[in-house]
Amino acid sequence: MRVRDMLVVGVIFASWPMPAHAQFALTQIPGLLECSENSMAACMERHGEVFRKEHPDLVHKDSNGTTNIRLISGAWRKIESEWPFCWDALTLQGDDRYLTLGCIAEEDEWWKLVDRASDRIYDSNAYPYLSPDTRHIAFARNSEMNGHRLQVYELTSKDMTLVFNAMIDDLAWFPKDVCWADDKTVIYKSIARAWGNSKTVETTRAEYLKHANGKWGAVIGRPPGTGLCSDLLG
Repeated sequence: MRVRDMLVVGVIFASWPMPAHAQFALTQIPGLLECSENSMAACMERHGEVFRKEHPDLVHKDSNGTTNIRLISGAWRKIESEWPFCWDALTLQGDDRYLTLGCIAEEDEWWKLVDRASDRIYDSNAYPYLSPDTRHIAFARNSEMNGHRLQVYELTSKDMTLVFNAMIDDLAWFPKDVCWADDKTVIYKSIARAWGNSKTVETTRAEYLKHANGKWGAVIGRPPGTGLCSDLLG
């Protein structure tokens, strides 16, 4: 995995009210893989069971609990791993060519994006959110144990190349409600935290990543058009 360009998103406090959410989710993408359980593992297992019931011709677990997925060629692919019984197929992306799998193990989350056409597997530790043209993946992670991050990778025939990286090890900032507006624009909410004597104050502002002049960069504010994110931004 090659690092081609690294940038850091600055934190500036603003006043965009953050909506209340009764549940947590496995992703930072609005409405995707929401949870009512007390643990991420239980939530992921439930979503995996639902997906298998909805797609019995695409994924199944064998007698050992190992997930097997069907490639576009018709061949079955066993998901090999240190924790083979852990993986659950969860979503389809990119006109059903790409299958997303998740695993909760060793107090952390792990994800795979499987290209069912080429049998290529891309690994990550955040939900691999595919761009509309399937050329990039956005990762948004809010983890108190492993840092908060917003990253964009370019997919290649062999691996992923990091083209944008915003990562903070403390709890003062994290991204939320990430959305691909188009092939070159990622909209998200930037959440900043400040600690007072009696309470924690969270402030939210709109930001977006834009690919221009061969590079990805962060821009404060809303983009000129909401594109595929109209439901998120109104």
